[in-house]
Amino acid sequence: MNEGTIAISAKENSKHIEIIFSDSGPGIPKSNIKKIFEPLYTTKKNGTGLGLASTKTTIEKHGGSISVKNEPTRFIIQLPK
Repeated sequence: MNEGTIAISAKENSKHIEIIFSDSGPGIPKSNIKKIFEPLYTTKKNGTGLGLASTKTTIEKHGGSISVKNEPTRFIIQLPK
């Protein structure tokens, strides 16, 4: 079984709330980073490729944004106040 940690943090400024999800895993290969929010893109044998695509759509419908960075892997969500 793989072990690791996931950390969730939040901060705010006058316009946005930012939520950051980070993990201690191996990271996302650079070749996949640009594709992970595309519908139907998956690296999992039984994946549908809809999870991050629908997450991005939902966040954007609320006027926010989501991005990903590596080393360590971080998903950054910004939502307007």
